[in-house]
Amino acid sequence: MDRWTPKRMKYLKRRLGLNPRTILDVGVARGTPTLYEAFPNKRYLLIEPLDVYADAIETIVENHHATWIRKAAGAAPGNLQFHHDVAKPALSSFHDKTPLEGSSGDVRTVDVEVDTLDNIVASTSVRGPFGLKIDTEGHELDVLRGATNVLKDTEFIVAEVSVSRRFEGGYAFSEFIAECAANGFHLVDVLKIAPNRLDGPPPKFMDLFFAKKRWDADATGG
Repeated sequence: MDRWTPKRMKYLKRRLGLNPRTILDVGVARGTPTLYEAFPNKRYLLIEPLDVYADAIETIVENHHATWIRKAAGAAPGNLQFHHDVAKPALSSFHDKTPLEGSSGDVRTVDVEVDTLDNIVASTSVRGPFGLKIDTEGHELDVLRGATNVLKDTEFIVAEVSVSRRFEGGYAFSEFIAECAANGFHLVDVLKIAPNRLDGPPPKFMDLFFAKKRWDADATGG
């Protein structure tokens, strides 16, 4: 199941009346084309600590109204050890992986500067309302915990949320849902389930869409 598409995002945007001024992309990697297509002509704040993605991110900056912040977002400012997966950098994480998740085998530990999303946003000229995307390989809950002020002016969250135990000391699925609820967000849509096999193991993660506007239970059609 994969509905993490521009068409689906445009549908949610229209039905929920979403109109963010700035999109905060936390864990950019090579970019999030679905957001760029669904929300054109918006300001983008790209938060990604890995220079391995420099070429891709600089292209995004050139083609969109975007600014790149070369640090990670977390629950508190500081420096943390980051496990950089050289062969598969998109799998890099602050957390040790369980056997369920695995790695390419070529993992190097580097120090990464971390700041709260509240501090990062305050240090720039971007303004809300915001849309927030988080894909940080097990660090998603920490990003939320450092974004108390930003979340007050955020219309929606798209996040890769762990369901199974993928990371040592990682959050439980229920903890992430509870943190969203504590900040006024409702689960609106499931965009992706991975893996999604009826005869296979439970999902490792889901891509979920949260918004402060609840879906109208009586709504039908588009």
